[in-house]
Amino acid sequence: MWLVCFLCRDFLFKRSQLFPEPVQKKCLSILAHMRESAHEYLLRNVHALLKPQYKKLGTKEWLYTTQFNELLCCIERQIQNIEGLPEICHQGLVGQFHVDVAAEYVKRLLKAQVKLNDKEEQDRAYTVVTNNTESLHNLMSKMGSKEDWLKEVLTMIAEVLKLQDLPAIQIHMAELGNRFPDLSPRHVSALLKLKATVSKKDRKLVKQTLSEVLTGGRFGDAPPFFSKVKVY
Repeated sequence: MWLVCFLCRDFLFKRSQLFPEPVQKKCLSILAHMRESAHEYLLRNVHALLKPQYKKLGTKEWLYTTQFNELLCCIERQIQNIEGLPEICHQGLVGQFHVDVAAEYVKRLLKAQVKLNDKEEQDRAYTVVTNNTESLHNLMSKMGSKEDWLKEVLTMIAEVLKLQDLPAIQIHMAELGNRFPDLSPRHVSALLKLKATVSKKDRKLVKQTLSEVLTGGRFGDAPPFFSKVKVY
C-alpha cells in the first residue's frame, strides 16, 4: 500500500497540470489517510509489545534509573524486525514510529506520576529528558527516521522543567505555542503541575499568555504534535 501511495502521490505532483486543484487536494488527502491507516495497522502490535516499558516513563523509577535505555533496546529490536519493505516505505514507517514514541513519551510525562518538589529535582528531570531526547533522536535517525523536528519539541519541553522564574516560563511557553500551535492550555497545565513550585495562580497566568499567542495566529510550520498527546 505504501508503494502505491508513493507512486500515486509522485504522479500527482509531476502531472499536477492534469488535475484541477480541488481534485488534487482531495486525492492527496485520501492518499495521506491510506498511508496513516497502514502505519497504524503495522505499528499497533509493536506499541503493544512496548507498553510495559512505556509504563515506566514519568515515574520515580524512570527519574532515578536508566530505565529509558531498556526502552531504546526494545525499540531497536522492533525496527530490525520490520523487513522486506521498499526503502521509501521503510523510512515512512520508521518516521511514524518515531512520532508515536515521542508522543507516548510526552503523554506519560504529563500524567504526573512523579512530582518535582524543588529546583534540584527539576534540574534532574531536565537532564533526564534532555538525555532521553538525544538518545532517541540518535537511535531513530540511525534507523532511518527523518523526523528531526521531534528533537526540538522534546528539548523545549525539557527546558520548561528547569526554568524557575515565572516570566521566563511564560516567554518559553509562548515560544513553544508559537512553534507548535496545537499546544493547548490543558497540556500547559499538565506540564506545570509536574513542578510543585508553580502555583495554581501561576499556571493560570501562563495559560493566559499562551491563549494570547494562539489568538495572534502567527505560527511556525511544524507538523502537529500535541494533538497526538491526549491529556485527561
